[in-house]
Order: sequence, then C-alpha cells, then structure tokens
Amino acid sequence: QPKQLLPYLGTTIIAHVVRTTLASKASKTIVITGAYADRIRDELDCFPVTIIENHSWQDGVATSIGLGIETLEQSDMPQRAVLLMTSDQLRASTKLINLIIDKYDNQPNRIVACEYEETVGVPALFDQAHFPELKSLRGDCGAKNIINNHLEHVVTVAFPGGGLDIDTTRD
Repeated sequence: QPKQLLPYLGTTIIAHVVRTTLASKASKTIVITGAYADRIRDELDCFPVTIIENHSWQDGVATSIGLGIETLEQSDMPQRAVLLMTSDQLRASTKLINLIIDKYDNQPNRIVACEYEETVGVPALFDQAHFPELKSLRGDCGAKNIINNHLEHVVTVAFPGGGLDIDTTRD
C-alpha cells in the first residue's frame, strides 16, 4: 500500500506534508508522484500544488529529483533555490522549513541541510548553482551525495527526530 496515503493526525501522510509546506515561506510546492500516482493525485486535488508524475520512478529517487528541477527551470517564475523533502519525514515542520529558508536567505549560495543522528541530509535547500548536479543524479543516489561532495559549502539546521521516517509497517 502507498505509505503516503496512510492515516496520520486525522489526514494522510502526504496531505500532512503538503499542508506543512504550504504553511511555510516556500513560494511554490511541487509534488513528484511515482507509484500510485492517481491515488495520490486524488488525495491532493484540493491543494494549490503542482503535481508531476514520474513515469520512471522505478529507476530511483534521482529521477524524481531531476524531474522536479526540470519543472522548476521551465516555470514561468524561475526559482533561485529548491528545498527537497521526502514525504515520510513526519517531524519536518513548517517552523523547520522556515528556518532552512531563513538560513539560506542569510547565507545565499550555500547548501542548507538538516543535521540529525550524526549525519546531514534532507530536508535540504540547494542554490540554483547546484541544479545541474541535482539533474545529473542517477538511480537511488539522492541529494545527500551532493551535500557530502560540498561539505565546505554546507550550513546546517538541527532537526531533532529527523532520522525517523516511515519505511516499514512497524514505523
């Protein structure tokens, strides 16, 4: 079953994440769907978000990241940065998103990544200078590889509980 449609706090996981982003300072929310795209689209019809279906989702998370960046680049309103999030980090709050954006605004041209459980990762904000690298990712290589390759340009935001995500029925 699609974990994005599991119940969470009176709604679904994906609706919770979308509400969180829409309440933040982010100027635009793009949702990339893969498996179960129709069901997830139905769940999000009432939200002012752009929904893009990734027909190559089986090829790994990199295809979703690349599709999101291409969508931003083709937008009428080009973006100077992108904040990447997953749909299963339930403790990512509007406050956290705003903190990431504020940190970027105060230190532009940096990567702003979350720090949790002795690692750095998503949610993470990347300046447009990193868009080509994000589009060149392949397979299950996610944005963390780019963060690790540019540690000298990374600033972090503490994300207590950031390591908790939904990967199993028990989670």
